[in-house]
Amino acid sequence: LEHAETLSYDEERHPDAQVLTGDVVFMHDGAHMYCDSAYFYSATNSFDAFGHVRFIQGDTLEGFGDVLFYDGNSKIARLRRHVKLIHRTTILQTDSMNYDRNRDLAYYFSGGTIQDNSNTLSSVWGSYCPTNSTAVFNTNVHLQNESFTFDADTLIYNTETDVATLVCPTTIIYKDETTILSSDGWYNTNTERSMLLSRSRIIHSDGKQLTGDTIYYDKKIGLGNVFGHMEMMDTAQHMTLYGNYGVMHEKEKSGFATDSAYLLEWSQEKKSYIHADTLFTEEVPDTLHGDSLYRQVRAFFHVRAYNDDYQFVCDSMVYCGRDSIVTMYHEPVCWSENNQISADTIFVYLKNGTIDYINQ
Repeated sequence: LEHAETLSYDEERHPDAQVLTGDVVFMHDGAHMYCDSAYFYSATNSFDAFGHVRFIQGDTLEGFGDVLFYDGNSKIARLRRHVKLIHRTTILQTDSMNYDRNRDLAYYFSGGTIQDNSNTLSSVWGSYCPTNSTAVFNTNVHLQNESFTFDADTLIYNTETDVATLVCPTTIIYKDETTILSSDGWYNTNTERSMLLSRSRIIHSDGKQLTGDTIYYDKKIGLGNVFGHMEMMDTAQHMTLYGNYGVMHEKEKSGFATDSAYLLEWSQEKKSYIHADTLFTEEVPDTLHGDSLYRQVRAFFHVRAYNDDYQFVCDSMVYCGRDSIVTMYHEPVCWSENNQISADTIFVYLKNGTIDYINQ
């Protein structure tokens, strides 16, 4: 006990306590605690503090509340009612919080929020460690950012690096734009770069979807690198691009796949498949007909195409959605039922997904 304006005893109500009032100050192992009044139990090295409670440890940690129960032996501080813990630029707010000074761990268990310069996170249960600036949240976890929100049952977040670690099914939403579904990985809420594991999925409002075993995703520049069982779907164009490695460029509206790459076109009742070593798909401006876009597909090396009405093989090919022309290069062979054609270059004109006529 460093200071109090009055000290008295109440043998009837608190026989083991010193009753302290007026600017009460305690000090214990480098921490100072302030309050309006307190019961000090010197035999058990503890006290109960009331009114304008303030807790200061070092020059970076400060806590506030209406009530404080402090045990000097276990070094556990229990703050109650209108609780606020401030660590540098991080603010924890709740109605009931315990702070274990031995473990340097603050935790709440009946609802609370943690706020830093970038995000506000809320949950039913949460903990925060000032030593490593790491917070763990459980049950009804919600992260609010100016650009997006997170919702999960469990989330780990570092207030210094702004990195959220995903450890269970998590939904990340950019309003009216993008939804990210992942249960494993990390997401930097400042740079908006992420590593998404375990078959994560990125869904865009324009109908494009990206799925893969591992996705390195940069939301700000709209770039996704996918490793393992990639699926790049375009529901508007009724096409899905597959491969064991691929890249998606959102702003350029393009993507490519390699390593067991193939393209499935399912706009018609009859599906079409294109296999190649490498496949590119992109939306190209139609300079002849204003500002509209059309789909273009390019395939390189060991190209195979399959449809119920036709099949072809070639070294490389280009499909132009503007006029529905397939151009095959380097000794292509195309056949349909009992008819076959080969040449140096073949032009196939499609209509409603079937061959209208062929030029060479």
